[in-house]
Formats: sequence, structure tokens, C-alpha cells
Amino acid sequence: MGDSKPKADDPKHPSRKVRIDVNVRGPLVLSHGFGARFRARGRGGIVLLSSMGALQGMVRVANYSATKAYNLVLAEGLWAELRDDGVDVLVSCAGATRTPNYLASEPQDANVPVQEPEQVAVETLNALGKKPTVFPAPVLRFTHFAFRHLMGRRTAVRLMAYASNRTYKEQDSYSTGDRR
Repeated sequence: MGDSKPKADDPKHPSRKVRIDVNVRGPLVLSHGFGARFRARGRGGIVLLSSMGALQGMVRVANYSATKAYNLVLAEGLWAELRDDGVDVLVSCAGATRTPNYLASEPQDANVPVQEPEQVAVETLNALGKKPTVFPAPVLRFTHFAFRHLMGRRTAVRLMAYASNRTYKEQDSYSTGDRR
């Protein structure tokens, strides 16, 4: 969950707490509860949603990205912990996806490739049981490879900052509430 419209005047706005509840506490509690049940019966599957923004800090959406980084690390850890007990765990690192929340954020860069939710779901479910992490589009797999193997973190952060600034130009910062 991200803010569809930042609240620049109130850094303690309830939406910040809701984001932590939905993006961090929710996956933690549900993974623990279902993970224990699946482990006891010797089979099951857990899918957590992350984001390409989880791979490095991003301007305007730093807090959102941090919550998605939590899901990435949680799912990969659970994958290693539960796989020998017959429980498949997968994290999907999607990019921009045409959801109501994404559209409400009023993205302004038409050059950003936007995925359809159905594409993310199909690619994600096809990867369940095969690996711990999926990037559900060719452009996302290439971006992950480039960020991880072809450039340093500083460059990756700068590139994502550039993309985020183009996508949300003239909007308040999601992270700090500052006007850009």
C-alpha cells in the first residue's frame, strides 16, 4: 500500500501507520500463522508482494520502498526456512502495475512500462515452488540483473531517483512531505 496523495502538512498522518500495518505487520502476522499451519501439514504456499523499489532507496517513496524491502527479506528468509518442510514461499518484485492505487498516485511519465495485474499474477504463480524471488516481466529481470551486476548501488539509486522524479514530478514527497 502506498499513499495515493501525500499529506505534506502532517508527517504523522495515519496513512504512514496504515502503510506499516498493511505492508509490514500484515505479511509478518499472516506468514507466521499460515506458515505454521502449512509446515504442520507438510505442504502449502505463501506469496508476498514486494516491488522493484525494494532493491534500493527511492526518492518520494522511500518509506514505501522500505516496507517492500522488508517483504523481500522476509519472504527469502522464509523460503530458506520452510522449503524442507514442503512449504513454498515466493516474493514477487513487480514494477509499476495498473492497480487502482497506482493510478490514484497520478503517475506522469508515459515512458514507464506499466504491467497489468493479471500478468504479475500469472508470472508470480508460475514461479511458485521454483525459486524464492520472481521479477514478473522481462524488463524487470533485466533491470535487476543490471542493478546487481553491471552498476554500483550509487548508480542504481540515482537511476531509480531519476525515474521516480519523472513519474511523480510536481508532487509532494511521499517520504518526507516536502514539495519538490
